Amino acid sequence: MNDSWRDTLRSLKFRDHGELGSMRAVMELVEFIATPHPINGLCLTATYVNEREAGQTDTIVPFEAFPQLISYTMLELLKALRPEFRTLPTLKRPSQ
Repeated sequence: MNDSWRDTLRSLKFRDHGELGSMRAVMELVEFIATPHPINGLCLTATYVNEREAGQTDTIVPFEAFPQLISYTMLELLKALRPEFRTLPTLKRPSQ
């Protein structure tokens, strides 16, 4: 496992976070935490909390994922957590 995924996440405005080698970004009040798993890949967790509701979901993306795939995954997680974004058009999943 090399650290090229860190450069990919930095290009998407993620910053270092915590002591487990995680990286963090915030988009539309949704916090995204990317945590490396030595076997499965990159665990991307999205958390949303406001005064009326809260939600959390996660998924795994490969370490070799390129920025478009990670952006697509972030958008899908955002749509899962925030009802107002569910009306956005469904994009075709990028292939590697």
